[in-house]
Amino acid sequence: MNTKFTKPAAFLAAGLIATLAAVTVQKAYATTTVPNASRTTYTIASGAVTPSFAIPTTGNPVSVMANQTTLGYRSIGQTVLMYSGGSSPLLFWDGIDSAQSTGYDGGGDSALRSGYTNNGNIVVLDHGWGGTAALESVLDGAGNASRLQIRNSGGLTVTNVVVMMW
Repeated sequence: MNTKFTKPAAFLAAGLIATLAAVTVQKAYATTTVPNASRTTYTIASGAVTPSFAIPTTGNPVSVMANQTTLGYRSIGQTVLMYSGGSSPLLFWDGIDSAQSTGYDGGGDSALRSGYTNNGNIVVLDHGWGGTAALESVLDGAGNASRLQIRNSGGLTVTNVVVMMW
């Protein structure tokens, strides 16, 4: 075996392997972004609505989780929505309403709810026990459904928590 060429060939091979490894590692990375989030608690009298609040981003999905924390009337619901903005703005949503149970036995059925609109007062998510809390679309000053509110159509004052992540 000729050692005159073996050592340089080994160094050349090691250099080639190191270069390929560096190029591969350089391309194998992931970017993780921590989402923005908001959490708001509302106490809503019977027949009242909350102040409207803006959908926090345009053209991106917003995960909305809501629950009712009033003892004896607890419930949850969730949806993902997107306000498209632009020249033909629409509010899109797809989620799961709360189970409209009438007892503590785990009964009741959740309902899927999805749709799109550019109108106000359209239910996007029913997350209250027996209709006591519904997330609705609200028109902004330009007449577009870029805002939300919670309406209490039940017969008692309830407390709701709304968490949005985007």
